[in-house]
Amino acid sequence: MKFRACKVRISDPDTGKDEWEVLLTNLNRQEFPLPRMKKLYHLRWGIESSFRKLKYDLGCIQFHSKQDNFIEMEIYAHMISQSD
Repeated sequence: MKFRACKVRISDPDTGKDEWEVLLTNLNRQEFPLPRMKKLYHLRWGIESSFRKLKYDLGCIQFHSKQDNFIEMEIYAHMISQSD
């Protein structure tokens, strides 16, 4: 599989600091040049930062299983333990 790495500078709205993000993609370089990739990533920024917050707040960084049902149970267990 071929892919390319796109390195873009973004401004983090929470900290106000500029950060670098590296995006890996298999999208065509001519159809999706770097400015377009940056725009698409910007549209997803709220989603990405929400997932990151949920993962760390719930402690769901590593799971003890690879099966979907067990991972789901582990997420629920983390949510219950956080509500105490």
